Amino acid sequence: MSFHIDFREGFVMLPNGCVLSPHLSQDEFRASKWFAAATERDVGTRPFVHYGFSCGDVDGKELLANLIFYDQMLLSIELETAEYAPEARDWSNYSLEVEAATKDFHEILLRRMLGKPTSCTAITHTKCPPSQVTLYQPCRWRFSWGEVGSFHDQKGGATFISIKYGNRVEEANQAYRASKKGTR
Repeated sequence: MSFHIDFREGFVMLPNGCVLSPHLSQDEFRASKWFAAATERDVGTRPFVHYGFSCGDVDGKELLANLIFYDQMLLSIELETAEYAPEARDWSNYSLEVEAATKDFHEILLRRMLGKPTSCTAITHTKCPPSQVTLYQPCRWRFSWGEVGSFHDQKGGATFISIKYGNRVEEANQAYRASKKGTR
């Protein structure tokens, strides 16, 4: 099976055979065979929960997935290709040139699946070498069900594909903030 994002409904087919539905609940994911390979990451903001796992290869590169839930609701999926060898995945090997090549690769995949982006916004307040310009140009594909984007996080250093379903992230953030106000 290959990697594919369905632009009509937002389903994500991963190379390992896993199909992620926009309606996937956390309990359904935990009951799936894919959960056994996942690592849960608690970032101290429960009921936000992150699950990361390797989901096969795309064009010879390992694809990593991060599913983000708020309680039972799937908020978003983040995907990235592993450009560094497993033993070299630390800050001592970090390179903006590798991150730029990663972002270019992600956008080639997305253009193949989704066509021309709805927008690619250049962030012009920074000076960088021409080989790194792509890192400052987030690209987005907008659909009735949500958005797919290609990003580089300037603060965290990660380069990834983001799949967001509607305004779930914003709604979850509002619910989380409201729940914290009630506990003070």
